[in-house]
Amino acid sequence: MNTLKFGNGEWYGKKDTILAYNDENSNYKPLPFDFTRASSATVANKDGLIETVGSGQPRIDFLGNTKGALKLEPSRTNVFPNSDGDLSTYSSQNGNVADASTSIDGFENSIEINLDSVETLGYKRSFTPTVGVEYTLSFFVQMNNNSEPIQSIDANSGDFSLWINNSLASDASKIKTQRLGSSNIYRVSATHTATSTNNRFGIKKYTTQSNKGFRFAAAQLEANASYPTSYIKTQGTAQTRLADSCSQTPPDGVIGQTEGTVFLDVDFDTLSGTNMFTSIRPDSSNKIEIYRSDAIIYAEFASSNSFNFNKPNVAIGRYKIAVAYSSGSSSAYINGVLIGSNTRNFSFTSTLNEIYINSRVTSFIEQSNYNDFKLYNTRLSNSELQALTTI
Repeated sequence: MNTLKFGNGEWYGKKDTILAYNDENSNYKPLPFDFTRASSATVANKDGLIETVGSGQPRIDFLGNTKGALKLEPSRTNVFPNSDGDLSTYSSQNGNVADASTSIDGFENSIEINLDSVETLGYKRSFTPTVGVEYTLSFFVQMNNNSEPIQSIDANSGDFSLWINNSLASDASKIKTQRLGSSNIYRVSATHTATSTNNRFGIKKYTTQSNKGFRFAAAQLEANASYPTSYIKTQGTAQTRLADSCSQTPPDGVIGQTEGTVFLDVDFDTLSGTNMFTSIRPDSSNKIEIYRSDAIIYAEFASSNSFNFNKPNVAIGRYKIAVAYSSGSSSAYINGVLIGSNTRNFSFTSTLNEIYINSRVTSFIEQSNYNDFKLYNTRLSNSELQALTTI
């Protein structure tokens, strides 16, 4: 029996709370999660606009996702002091670049670049990087013909290139383009490890690239960052968005104590560090955790007879994960494929009574976008797990 449903396009939240529910036997019961974030934050809404929400307000994000996903992020800082500034805030300019007469929807200011007989660029030089630190640069872009922008890793293709630390972002695995809702606005980003203290960060259009013009806005530079997080607006000084936290102490019967199934549908944007999906526990000796560490997804059981399943060599992207457990019969599926099973006998020595999303109690771990999360207090069959996780 499915005892907890959370997401799948159905989102209900208010300050400090986001709602899951149990509709067992067609008897609707709300199961609110506690939500915290001690700062304001931005979110891409379903209308294709960036909006700011207050402290403690959950965010359902539609960047690259038409059904929306619960956005849970670590603390990050935009080190650019003027993110949505006009051209005067860009200290290095050249070619056919000017303040746009009409800004991109949702932003106060935009800058327009068109093809010229010389290389065209707009650089910010307001931050000095540290050698060896990884930086992620991002902008929102709208092409003049409303096409999808092509960010190039060389001077001879695409529509433009991002520059970080005065270097062209040339690693294709570290550039990203995401559509904002159903609009023709896209967020482009690139990640690069600084090799000098050169402080040029911006956009360059080569004469050998396409003849398409475009507008861009919302400059963001994040340090110690292998992927971009949500837009952090700045007006005169660097600003920090604090971490999100989501947890629940569920009523009896929601979590299966001797058997059950945990299902997650998540996206992640990085393969470095640890990206926590969910933890069900009372303590470190009695828990079920599903998480990614570097390029491996783990499903870990701590009990009277601990064990884990894992899938190595995963890529950035979307994953449907289901773990079914009962003493003597446990298995895990990812994207419709069995990744492990065993017949080990086990029992939890303390009652499972807490659910943490994207954290291990008090530590917040990387970014996860939750599309769907379900709990069952029974062990689903392997054929049901395969069907549930097939993308």
